[in-house]
Amino acid sequence: MAEKSLKIEEITPPADLFDRIMLRLADERRFRTARRKFIIALALSAIVFAIGIPLASSVAYDFIHSGFSTYASLLLSDFGTVMQSWQDFGLSLLESFPVMDTAFFVAIILTFLLAVRSVVVYGQSVFHYHSPFPLAHK
Repeated sequence: MAEKSLKIEEITPPADLFDRIMLRLADERRFRTARRKFIIALALSAIVFAIGIPLASSVAYDFIHSGFSTYASLLLSDFGTVMQSWQDFGLSLLESFPVMDTAFFVAIILTFLLAVRSVVVYGQSVFHYHSPFPLAHK
């Protein structure tokens, strides 16, 4: 019976045990950071998408009611008349363009695309995605 029991003094840990533990802790820290960033990016993309839907209808409404579509259709239908007074036409077209709504809409679209990109990037590290094309990431 005494032969089968081991004493604590007789057990020696492997030489690289400390390094392996530290590497595993670093991996876990990276995983938690990536998971946190993934959740934040996912929430941001959902919020930006929810904001973008009413903003898109607002931009469409402003384009219809601003007269911009009327001037743009005149450009396509009667090009000769437009070219005779192109300066006045250009100013009228610029005045009727809904700049602020369009700028907000473009900003929302870019923010949404960046958030979706972050979801994909951090989602790959969270879910341990392995590409079938390993050279595509190099």
